[in-house]
Amino acid sequence: MKQIIILLMFTSLNIFALDCPTDTSCGTWSAPEHIQKNLTASGIVYADIWYRQRDCNGVIEYIIDSVHANDNASLMDSVEYLHFNFKSFFEILMIALVEDADALFNANTPDCSQDTIQLAHFYTASCGVWVKCSYKIEEDSRECDTGYEPPYPEYDDGPDKWVDIYKWQSCGEVCCKRTYSICKQGSEIKITQYVKQPDDDCTGQGNFKNWKTGLDIPCQDGC
Repeated sequence: MKQIIILLMFTSLNIFALDCPTDTSCGTWSAPEHIQKNLTASGIVYADIWYRQRDCNGVIEYIIDSVHANDNASLMDSVEYLHFNFKSFFEILMIALVEDADALFNANTPDCSQDTIQLAHFYTASCGVWVKCSYKIEEDSRECDTGYEPPYPEYDDGPDKWVDIYKWQSCGEVCCKRTYSICKQGSEIKITQYVKQPDDDCTGQGNFKNWKTGLDIPCQDGC
């Protein structure tokens, strides 16, 4: 099974990347190449992409140095919530690259009746963590508005009652990996499987500890 890995480093779109993956044992990158991709049927959104490639132990790897989009890209949806950052432009660009894998990456995608190949790319996402302050309260100290229905926010821990107040904080960034399994159905490339996962720990992992147990609080990645 042939593998193709794409490494994304968006600079002009405020999508910044860590130096990932961290494996530097493979050879040098090729000279930069440039393509332009229309991302809509009407061509009102397009992007110029600069990328390089190398062979890493039989695996073809591509790195995207920069992407410049026209102004219409700013009209696409963008949603940020906690450590998640969704950009329609980013998602559409990824699909466009996959659909052009043969021409862009020399993928030689097999027919779906024969086999699949894997097309993967790396990118950076934010990480976050829920941390808390705990307050010990005295017995019968609760005062509630009329109409408040249980359960109440305090909990028992041994002989004491406690209330926890949580806050969301940044836990750095993480290198993420998306893997597409693809094959060709007629003249079109079909995605048969799609997996995304962190390729390393969040940069802030280990900085947050539970005050009761002393154990690390795991960061959550936004892959």
